[in-house]
Amino acid sequence: ACLSDGVPLPRLQRAPRRRVRRHRDLRDRGEHDPRLAGPPRRGAPAAPARALAHRAQGCSLFFRGEFESGWEGFRQAIDLWDVDKARAEILVYGEDPSVLCRAYGSWLLWFLGYPDKSSALICKALADAQRLSHFIYAMTLGLASALDVYRNEFSQALERADACSALSAEHGFPQWTAYAMISGGRARAALGRADDGIAEMEQGWAKWQALGAKLATTQTTVKLADACAKAGRIAAGLDWIKAAAEHARTFHERLLEAEIHRVHGELLLESAATGDAEACLRRSIEIARHQKAKSLELRTAMVLAQLWQCQGQRQAAYDLLAPIYGWFSEGFDSPDLRNARALLECSDMNDRMRCAPSSPPAS
Repeated sequence: ACLSDGVPLPRLQRAPRRRVRRHRDLRDRGEHDPRLAGPPRRGAPAAPARALAHRAQGCSLFFRGEFESGWEGFRQAIDLWDVDKARAEILVYGEDPSVLCRAYGSWLLWFLGYPDKSSALICKALADAQRLSHFIYAMTLGLASALDVYRNEFSQALERADACSALSAEHGFPQWTAYAMISGGRARAALGRADDGIAEMEQGWAKWQALGAKLATTQTTVKLADACAKAGRIAAGLDWIKAAAEHARTFHERLLEAEIHRVHGELLLESAATGDAEACLRRSIEIARHQKAKSLELRTAMVLAQLWQCQGQRQAAYDLLAPIYGWFSEGFDSPDLRNARALLECSDMNDRMRCAPSSPPAS
């Protein structure tokens, strides 16, 4: 079977399994790939092979939560890959490595605290993907929608998820249909349709599992837990966050480790388990600092600062949040930075309902 744009379907279906094996092999070798060592030598692999090696290394580091090193791997792959001269490789791999590296790289740049650079990178990935193939464009729309969810930019997340879903339905890409349902459902839930959104996420998750896919398990279960926390479904949220933590632990995946602890902390806050919640939030900040994930650190710091404000620890709340906010040099119109600024500027630190930032604004 072939897709309408000429990419053999069996190769695309095998690609995720090849990626998982490649990531595991890199990890087991300590990421030392001879194609990555030093400048090109006589007889060394050509630029496309070296780009693929950097892409594989970047993905391994990405899922292990080594954000700076992962971005460096992606950056080198992007520099080495000529998207206009690699059409034959696309037929072999079912994707364009530079597009994938820009898409995942946009996540890493956001995690690391560069919202504007992240936006520019995902826009470039989408532009390249749109002219390459339907499958690559559907994949990139799905990853862009997931990025928008992380950024709390839910209107754009929904728009891109719906576009991914329509394209995937038209051309027969079941994995991206399922993936789009997860991101689109999370966006719908955040935009005021909690029941419909969570139901859509659960349907997408069932479709994803039916394909035998494992790669997005932690992402999906954390999103479901977060949506349940915001909707007041605390018992369900605790079940989902437990599933996320178990999967991440089993597969040595640290991409969303800080988020697992943040969401767990928010669920415990809703359960009035304040002491345990604060421990989770502190652990989230500790992990984010270790990973240099400034955006994740800021998000958890806002939750902890609000808790301390309610407890009358106004100065401690300010001292926690102000240095993190002050670190940023861009992205001040993004939802989290706007909310952090509002929290810092709040005059009455004792009234959480009055002082806390509103729900993330749709953008």
